[in-house]
Amino acid sequence: MVAVRTGTIILFPPKVQVQKALVGVPLFTGAKLKCEVEAFPNSNNHWIRGDEMLFKSDKYTLLEKKSGYKTVMLLTVHNVTQTDIDTYTCVAQNTMGKSEDSLRLYEIKVETTTTTTTTTTTTTTTTTQKSLILGDCKLDEENTNTFKFKSKY
Repeated sequence: MVAVRTGTIILFPPKVQVQKALVGVPLFTGAKLKCEVEAFPNSNNHWIRGDEMLFKSDKYTLLEKKSGYKTVMLLTVHNVTQTDIDTYTCVAQNTMGKSEDSLRLYEIKVETTTTTTTTTTTTTTTTTQKSLILGDCKLDEENTNTFKFKSKY
């Protein structure tokens, strides 16, 4: 007796879906962009910004988590600046077809409050001067700090 095992393999083109179409981020922080792909056979996946394909660098970290016919694509944009505010596209392609979905990265304005404390110190100096009138006096010519008084008594 011969045992024959049969099965059905279903091939399908990629289906790409972003989790959030709009992702807000404050400048000078990191942004995590997520995209889910379903495809069989497995697809070749990549991220595009404008007309350029993105590669791992100091600016971008790319990660793929595969489980069967599903893949989660993660793109981290490090130290987001004004020039990074743009549309990012997740692309998947296999022998059955191609699919893509996009999301928009936008700036979240963060209000900063600057508090300035000024301390003012006021010093009051009081000088009291008493005068005593003793009568006729004459400046001693030998010592300019000495006065000679003539007594009328």
